[in-house]
Amino acid sequence: MLRLTQTQIDTRQSQQSQQLQPPANSNITVSIPLNTGVVGGRISRVQIHVPVDISFEDFFSRVCVKMDLDPANAELGYKFTGSDRARDDPHQLSDEQQLREQ
Repeated sequence: MLRLTQTQIDTRQSQQSQQLQPPANSNITVSIPLNTGVVGGRISRVQIHVPVDISFEDFFSRVCVKMDLDPANAELGYKFTGSDRARDDPHQLSDEQQLREQ
């Protein structure tokens, strides 16, 4: 499950509400869990920085590589840090539109 900080969310929402194109060098930090497919494995996290204008295909590929997932079978979801609880279902992230909505 990916996590975005509230500051990152607020920044993206502010940019979207003002309908501004982000500068070419704008990045967002995404926290990615590791070892999620290992039974009894210790879950750790790594942060990656991706451009805010990244394509869904590129984002999906990068996350799958980092998590050691098979892209043909992978399904991504995310939760917001601070507003989504551990027991809440993750938000689905499966296409370009869902990536842009966040």
